[in-house]
Amino acid sequence: MWNNFCAVVLDLFWFALGVRHKQEIFVYGNAGEQGLFSQYKLAANNRVELTAPDSPMFLAAPTTPPLLPIKTIESTHAQTTVSHTKETEAVVSDSAILHAPVVMYVCTHSGTPCVHAPQMDFDSVIEILPYGTAVTVIGYQGRFASVNRSNITGWIDKDALTPQKNTVWPSFVSGVTYGVDAPETIMTRTIISDMFGAHELGLPLQAGEYITVRLKSEHRSISWSRKRPRTAGSWATLLRGTLGIHIGVTPKTDTIMEWQTEGGEGRLGYVEAVAPDLTITISAVGVEEAGRYTVKTMTEEIWRELRPVFIEVA
Repeated sequence: MWNNFCAVVLDLFWFALGVRHKQEIFVYGNAGEQGLFSQYKLAANNRVELTAPDSPMFLAAPTTPPLLPIKTIESTHAQTTVSHTKETEAVVSDSAILHAPVVMYVCTHSGTPCVHAPQMDFDSVIEILPYGTAVTVIGYQGRFASVNRSNITGWIDKDALTPQKNTVWPSFVSGVTYGVDAPETIMTRTIISDMFGAHELGLPLQAGEYITVRLKSEHRSISWSRKRPRTAGSWATLLRGTLGIHIGVTPKTDTIMEWQTEGGEGRLGYVEAVAPDLTITISAVGVEEAGRYTVKTMTEEIWRELRPVFIEVA
């Protein structure tokens, strides 16, 4: 009796839903456990046949079409990844190999051209960089290095560069005399293009040469007039009124100290440091003897007796 009553109720339920053909549906119930389900089948006469124990039921959501097989999706993704990698490698192979910026120096005595692209073409030279010029290298392409220097960005033959500053710029040692053939003397004259003509005369390192290369190492230079000679002791006179030059009697770090000996011989020194009590440390060439490099510290009392002037180069 009870089974007949349930069958009638279910028949009415399926009739209300418009079910007219045989199909399978899933319903879920608790029956004491969450997730336990029972399966019903509609017979040809729209009868629902129970295939699981009786339990409170509710209609499950209709099933959805199956997804693509996972292997197919992974295979497609893998192919895309491989294709993307190959394209990326192709792009990288055609561009510069970049690295962390590093400072390097032009080591060819005649200088080297800086061109606008990593190849030599007609009218491609931006500037000729002199021996000793410091540049920042950011990458390479073929035989060229990509470089930056102040307002210049371009390409230089990598064989014209070295990371070793001491193989290009002179490093002086106090108490050492630098003659005409000393490597430091040759480096100095190459960097300043032997502007004083001392090499042709076979002279040891000169005071003016040392001061000039010292200024150049600090990216400073003097705009000289055509008055000559530029001997030690005459610099303040020749440079007075020159743009970017200030001459005073108070020492400052990174200024040029000029004075004369009791015998009237001129001397030049580079002020390395000034202490609060006005004790100064200077480096110089030719103070004790020709070509000798010295570093000395003088109290205010001592250097004032020399009655020096201090030349500041902007």
